[in-house]
Amino acid sequence: MRISIPGATFEFVFLNKHTASTAESADAGTTGSPITKEKFLQKMQTSGPYWTWMTSYQDPTQTQKRTCISTNQVTETSADADTVFVQKYKFKGCTWYTYTHDAYYNVTFEEDKPSATNGLKMHWVPIAATQSGKPDEKVYGTARNYSFKYWDDQEECFVLTYSSTADQKECELLVWNPEVTAKPETQVGTEAKTEEKTEAEVEGRFKTCKKHYKTECPTGSQDVLFDEYCKITETGFLTLITNPPKGFNTSSCTVNSQ
Repeated sequence: MRISIPGATFEFVFLNKHTASTAESADAGTTGSPITKEKFLQKMQTSGPYWTWMTSYQDPTQTQKRTCISTNQVTETSADADTVFVQKYKFKGCTWYTYTHDAYYNVTFEEDKPSATNGLKMHWVPIAATQSGKPDEKVYGTARNYSFKYWDDQEECFVLTYSSTADQKECELLVWNPEVTAKPETQVGTEAKTEEKTEAEVEGRFKTCKKHYKTECPTGSQDVLFDEYCKITETGFLTLITNPPKGFNTSSCTVNSQ
């Protein structure tokens, strides 16, 4: 609308409620990002293995709880070979030990239209760790058909789901750079005031991914499967054993757990 009075002209622009709302949405943006096979594998190549932060289930093939679970692509395969992942894990109580259990998977992908949800699927089939020279090598792991339910470039995390043998939906929350948030959430807010800002930032990481994880599996476990010892090195292990911190306990780590 344009209004003229002697010596001046005024122009007014009116936005309806829908226009204003749309503008706000555009400014706010969304954290979910489209995911494709190429983008996923590129992320693994540039950022290294991803870590399992939470799962809604206990692996049915294990009597002990798995933790410190990392997944990486086997880079030694030839260009025309199938995609192979290795998943390494420890058992609860033995995270301070350097030994890991390794399971290998042949991985194939199925893609629909790229999106942050439901655009990509993965099919995992367990294979022998050494496929040549040792044909009788034991196969570890469980076959699964995963669906990407949420992918977040900013938080560096994503959510996968699959159907169990009981036809029940199970969820996994996967992350990169987990050590920043290794402190249990129950400790947040109990630190000195000088650390309050840092703790607040730590609590906020993976927040959106966790929300989607809880949406997909409302009753799923929220136990964090990563701790300060998950990435322990041989040097760190020797230091830990030589000069253990107060309260450090190795009694829960049995030979079978290692």
